Amino acid sequence: MTLSAKGYKMHEVGFVYVLTNPYYVSGLVKIGETGLLAEDRAKKLFTTGVPAPFTVEYRAATSRSFEVERRAHKILAAHRVNSSREFFFVSVNEAIETIRLSAVEAGGIVSWKSPTLHYLRAGDRLALSLEAGQTFFHLAYPDQMSLMAGKMDAVNVYQAHSDGDLLEILVTDSPESVSSYSEGHYWGTTDPVPFLDRDDRAVNGTINGLEILTPGERLVWLPAPDQAAGHSAVIFEALDYCQLVSRTWSPQFIDNLFPLNFDVLTVDQAPPESVAAVQAALKLPVPRHWVPHSNRSDEWVELGATRKPPNYWLPQLKLQKRSGRARG
Repeated sequence: MTLSAKGYKMHEVGFVYVLTNPYYVSGLVKIGETGLLAEDRAKKLFTTGVPAPFTVEYRAATSRSFEVERRAHKILAAHRVNSSREFFFVSVNEAIETIRLSAVEAGGIVSWKSPTLHYLRAGDRLALSLEAGQTFFHLAYPDQMSLMAGKMDAVNVYQAHSDGDLLEILVTDSPESVSSYSEGHYWGTTDPVPFLDRDDRAVNGTINGLEILTPGERLVWLPAPDQAAGHSAVIFEALDYCQLVSRTWSPQFIDNLFPLNFDVLTVDQAPPESVAAVQAALKLPVPRHWVPHSNRSDEWVELGATRKPPNYWLPQLKLQKRSGRARG
């Protein structure tokens, strides 16, 4: 995290990557983390002591890159070449699967546990690693009268359908640039960040949901039903406009034909722990900042009217400055 101009810690997205080098012995991979694009980190590692450039075999976006990297290193400790180096004798596929597992274990719902709300401010970028069956309740005050009466409602429910799905929360002060598929916006089917590199080769999963949070709305992240007794709910509150982007690398279908999108619910019944968590979120104090989501009059900017470039949502896609920060 970095500090904003106003002094609060901003949420950022980093990457955990797998690199290989053609001049290294077969089966040797590097697993590291970085706040840069994986390609930019690979270029920084191509020093005079390295015979050839590194190849990026895989990268995973996460808000917990250090924790995910550390978890992957722990799982593969028996295959580590040197405790002070990030090289492992494993196949690329094994390295990838380890990172995917580590993303859920170290970057999933447990890593966001907090007794207080997580506030979402313009400039924040979050990437949440999900497990199948986890749900999100979208809570809102439908209108001014509801706000004055303190009556928040659940306006939608979303669900992850595969382990390793990702929910990106991209926060902006530009309401016209956020879009929703379910609300029929023109850009509601367009992926904000379709690639994780500048050459448009590293596909950023399959998008299966595009929704919006407006200021004053909340998102309650609930564990899967079989985990509800051992995991706490996580509550986010929007202070600015949020673009929600759901992604999957393992698309699921109904009758092998209809895709299970983020807004399709297959969980039959919520456990008592989840019901209690949503009820508690509904009773939280009225937010200090609220704007209408629907029935917006002419005084409000139209939602979903324009499109921002991918590097607006993922700043690492901008051309790197020479003084760029590097990790891993």
